[in-house]
Amino acid sequence: MWFVALFLCLVAGSRQLSVSEFTVPRSVAAGEEARLTCRYELAPGETEQALYVKWWWAPINASDSRAQLYQRIMGHKPTALRHNIRVEAFDSIVITGAAPPDSGRYECEVSNAFDEIRKHDDLIVYTSGSGPELNVTLAEDDDDGDGDGNADGDGDSERNVVLSCTATDVAPEPDLVFTVDGQPLDTNHKEVTWSPSENVYDVVANASVSAARAAGATLACELVYTDARVTHPQYVHTVPFQLDTETTTEYPLETTTADATAMPLENQGDGATGLTAFSFLVLAALQIAMLVVN
Repeated sequence: MWFVALFLCLVAGSRQLSVSEFTVPRSVAAGEEARLTCRYELAPGETEQALYVKWWWAPINASDSRAQLYQRIMGHKPTALRHNIRVEAFDSIVITGAAPPDSGRYECEVSNAFDEIRKHDDLIVYTSGSGPELNVTLAEDDDDGDGDGNADGDGDSERNVVLSCTATDVAPEPDLVFTVDGQPLDTNHKEVTWSPSENVYDVVANASVSAARAAGATLACELVYTDARVTHPQYVHTVPFQLDTETTTEYPLETTTADATAMPLENQGDGATGLTAFSFLVLAALQIAMLVVN
């Protein structure tokens, strides 16, 4: 049996098939192209007879549901098996107009009669969607002290500024971060929903900060991704906040009856005119009475 083992060792030693270059971009923006490269090398004197190359795709962390994207079998023309795949030289493929559903694990398979090699990596297609969009409002009162901007009616606490931020059609899964002059602000509430068919997310969050701290500060909401592999520009919406002192007066002055009667005569309008007419009539009556007596 020793010669069988020796033969197997010699065969194994002659298997020189290898992948010399394999690249899958970690992330691309939606609408861009993603170029995937898979180049192999043969041993000197080895032929490509019975060799084939295939590309596969699967959702990340779900390799059991993979789909074939490309194949090149010796003696046949290279074939793309999906509409947005462009075939290039040396078994490279390009995903054109990448979209969030293209995110996933891409695998290159190279095989011949003796050996099979597989290499894979993940690609994330990202988009900021519509966001972030930050809205800032001054709460009427937050005198119950719970930080939600809702009043309990006694007006005995400092007013709050409420920050509401939204973003729709975002990929991959997003997060929203609030800051005041660059300092982090705790999020009061966040809700994220996912659309499986489009592989995009909608997110809404809110936070609150005291009016005193917000006055003159730059309030910001930044969109970030929970997947740290995504490299992207900064997505942030900032709002410089100026506090209107007239709208923040807790107890506005009210005009009372006493205030109204204290107005100067020239500002009293028809009341002053009526008094003057009455005095003229009295004087006229006295003159007529004196004429009658005389």
